[in-house]
Amino acid sequence: VLLIGDATGYLEPFTGEGMTWAIQDACMIARHASAIVARRYTLGNWTAEHRRINRRRKALCLMSTKLLRKPRLTRALISTLSSTPLLTQAIAGAVYALQNHDLPETSIA
Repeated sequence: VLLIGDATGYLEPFTGEGMTWAIQDACMIARHASAIVARRYTLGNWTAEHRRINRRRKALCLMSTKLLRKPRLTRALISTLSSTPLLTQAIAGAVYALQNHDLPETSIA
């Protein structure tokens, strides 16, 4: 049994990441499924890869949730970012890189 998405542990529902992670997990799981079919799978490989890849995304999700639960801080951040587009682009780029840094290339035939 290979777990994906919310089945792998708690994901903050406020950010809506569960579906995204489930789809990305499903794409990544193809290698593991083919190894199982070929009887070359080492027990624990999926768990280790999944933890490694999702560690940063989970931390980012938790940080975002904590921020969004503080209305004054959120308003101040939005005000600052709306008046400084270069800072907004830099933060967006950093968040994107953080979320996708460890995702392996996948192809679905």
